[in-house]
Amino acid sequence: MDRRFHEHMQHKIHAADIAFLPSTPGSYLLVFELRTPVTFAVGRLGLLNFAPGVWFYAGSAWGPGGLRARLARHFRTDKKPHWHVDALSLRHPPSFAYIEYQPDRAVRLECCWVQTLLTHPNVSAPHVGFGSSDCTEGCSAHLAFSSNVGLDWADLLRNADDGMVR
Repeated sequence: MDRRFHEHMQHKIHAADIAFLPSTPGSYLLVFELRTPVTFAVGRLGLLNFAPGVWFYAGSAWGPGGLRARLARHFRTDKKPHWHVDALSLRHPPSFAYIEYQPDRAVRLECCWVQTLLTHPNVSAPHVGFGSSDCTEGCSAHLAFSSNVGLDWADLLRNADDGMVR
């Protein structure tokens, strides 16, 4: 593992960084920047509209390969769809992702992150059920949207969890 990724910290990740990620479990936030509206089918959710703006998908990687394997999959466009977010990432790979991992503290942050984003008046969850079919915290979705591309969403997340970078 490249030492630029320190434990107990949040990191901004681009596709080129994936090879250096740890294979440990952790949480991630994919950031999609759409410039034009698109409509496509997303599994049982059916046909969904995605407006121009910033879309945030919060997830976790607790399976084999941890963050490295999961983010490598999300940044690839040559994959068979498995999760809701695959329908989006196949058409529009994420612009970047944020990760959080704490090997000594198995905490899933995706619910905390999406709930924190949704406290902002310019952020919504327009696609109920997207990415949250296995959520145990009662989230309406793990996908959030803001048409305000200038929103300082990273600042919103900074205080969402005690383990995040200040």
